[in-house]
Amino acid sequence: MQPLSDRSNPLITAFPAELASDAEAVLAVMPDSRLQPHASFSVAVEGQQVSIPGRLSNDEPPTARVVRLVRVFRPAVR
Repeated sequence: MQPLSDRSNPLITAFPAELASDAEAVLAVMPDSRLQPHASFSVAVEGQQVSIPGRLSNDEPPTARVVRLVRVFRPAVR
């Protein structure tokens, strides 16, 4: 699994700063990538620049880890 990261991780910088902890929670269940994200492009989201990866090369995370993640985020979605 990927280590928790800082704002230098390309998958963290794909989200506005206030969502960094959510992005880190998702990264924690994702298997390590075989390759670095490819061909990023910048966009503004509510006035913040974010860098969106054009392609990711991660395998699917194990189902059990995804289920735990859904339980954590489900209350926030309702």
